[in-house]
Amino acid sequence: MFYKSTLMKRFPLVSILTSSYNQGRFIEDTILSVQGQDYPNIEHIIIDGGSTDNTLNILQKYGDRIIWISEKDKGQADAYNKGLKIAKGEIIGMLNSDDFYVDRGVVSYVVNLFQTNESIDVIYGDAVWVDQNNKVLKVYLRPKFSHNRLKRFDFIPHPSAFIKRNSIPTPIFRDDLNFAMDYDLWLRMMENGCKFMHIDRIISAMRHHSLAKSVKHKLEMWKEGDVLRNKFNDYNSFVYQLNKIIDLLLLLSLKFKGLKVFYSLEKIINPPIQILFPDKLERFIYQLNFKGTSSPFSIFKYLFGSHK
Repeated sequence: MFYKSTLMKRFPLVSILTSSYNQGRFIEDTILSVQGQDYPNIEHIIIDGGSTDNTLNILQKYGDRIIWISEKDKGQADAYNKGLKIAKGEIIGMLNSDDFYVDRGVVSYVVNLFQTNESIDVIYGDAVWVDQNNKVLKVYLRPKFSHNRLKRFDFIPHPSAFIKRNSIPTPIFRDDLNFAMDYDLWLRMMENGCKFMHIDRIISAMRHHSLAKSVKHKLEMWKEGDVLRNKFNDYNSFVYQLNKIIDLLLLLSLKFKGLKVFYSLEKIINPPIQILFPDKLERFIYQLNFKGTSSPFSIFKYLFGSHK
């Protein structure tokens, strides 16, 4: 008993929650990235919404190495809320069924930070974007935490975030939101006085494909986020407009800084699953592209265009 309590104190249980629906093409990468962590005390809980593809065959394959249920639900928010009720961990991570952890040491590193920074409630890091074949498309560096900046836009990628269980509000996600559930969570936690920490480490790979919600429903996601921002911002004020310009310059600087990281990415991460690295010229083109959701134009439109 003494040994077990000492082990639990040194290696507190980490619960990774995954919501799933018809992601059989990608979910095994998600599972393997959790299985491949070097941390010894993880439970992986997968809440499936009654998939009709090959998802259940994959879940059954991993037996008691994962915890899973498959039944109809009300969507992603409902699935994560169910997962939290099952979870027993002191630290919670949320990993979508088409995303994966990009480094074997992610969970160990985060747990150590929580243990040495006891006042911190949320730790979040950076990410990469990958395509449907696990080829890296972009390094996605995130800003340091700022209360005022969070009121203007969501810069915390939830697959790259970990939360202390006792800091999570109930429900973890509002099920009346379809796209901005995580943004709402961060805002509620901020209003509750929770403390956030950004780390300069790539945590997750977020899959960029045509059926991803962030791609397929980009405009709806931004509009839903606008509803959450309304109570914090006077969009016509000079201070707000000035801060938006600062935000734009910050995001562009992180985009350029990400290019340097991209060039040395193989030396920075220790992937638990196979990923593909583009050549040097491709990295330049992908990172600094002027098309798509990561372009300066899209960033500008996101920061300035949605309120007009």
